[in-house]
Amino acid sequence: MFKRFQEAYREARQEGRERGKNVNVKFVFRRHEQPGIDEKAGTPMDFLTEAGVELAKKTGRELPQDAYLMVAGSRGVKRARESGGHMLGSFRDEAGAAAIVNREMSGEQQEKMGHGKIPPGDVVIYRSGDLDPEKGFSIIRGAARQEGVAKELPAVVDWWLANQNKTRDLGAPALEDIAAEMAHRLTVGVNMSGKLYEGLDVRFENLTHGPKLVAFLKEVLLKKDGTRGFEKLEEIGGMVKPGEAVEIDIKRDEKGRMDMKLKFRGKEYDIDQKRLLELVDLYRQQHPVQNVE
Repeated sequence: MFKRFQEAYREARQEGRERGKNVNVKFVFRRHEQPGIDEKAGTPMDFLTEAGVELAKKTGRELPQDAYLMVAGSRGVKRARESGGHMLGSFRDEAGAAAIVNREMSGEQQEKMGHGKIPPGDVVIYRSGDLDPEKGFSIIRGAARQEGVAKELPAVVDWWLANQNKTRDLGAPALEDIAAEMAHRLTVGVNMSGKLYEGLDVRFENLTHGPKLVAFLKEVLLKKDGTRGFEKLEEIGGMVKPGEAVEIDIKRDEKGRMDMKLKFRGKEYDIDQKRLLELVDLYRQQHPVQNVE
């Protein structure tokens, strides 16, 4: 059975284990489970359906327990945090309770902090603005509808992929801007892999939103023929569905050398490392650190 993370971390430090060697971080971007839908507007509501809750619990029960678990969700909306909360709630069996990194916090405390519907007495869901819904996507929906595109999300996203210049002119988000947020978020996993002690492997579940996953895959996924990304959703099997995940497997060997693979829908891909670094740099340009006098 796993020791609690804090205890295992303390022991590893006392034993003088090296950091960033023989460690594995599975950094997962997962779309939140099925939300309620505003039928008139065709847009998601900020809560999960009963079916969505049950599916999130099922995911939690089925997560592998060979690594410590962390969970993060959107800072600004609740449906992603709610998905993560129910995953954690189901993961907390006798072994899983020891294998969770997240800080303990009561359900009442989490509600006060705006974490959404999370099982009482569970653990805190870390919050990240990088995982929030893409700002301005309502503009894209509106422009697509004006051109006769169906209101369903896959149709809107396909239109968006094919009309980057139009959406930029309308002030809507560019693919690379959204992908840059996700690339920046991935640096959390990369940095973590360099700081963990051997034997403290972590699975970090980041609950986010469908179009953000599409933008990330479009910008960094390398296919077997060496080309990057895709032109239409059908090339990757359609829209990322509620509850589906993109897993980035970050491994460091005995010398600390890092390797990353992207896993999606049962297939393994390389990541365009040059493009990934460009996106991280773009994010830093767009979000400069404020100097405090």
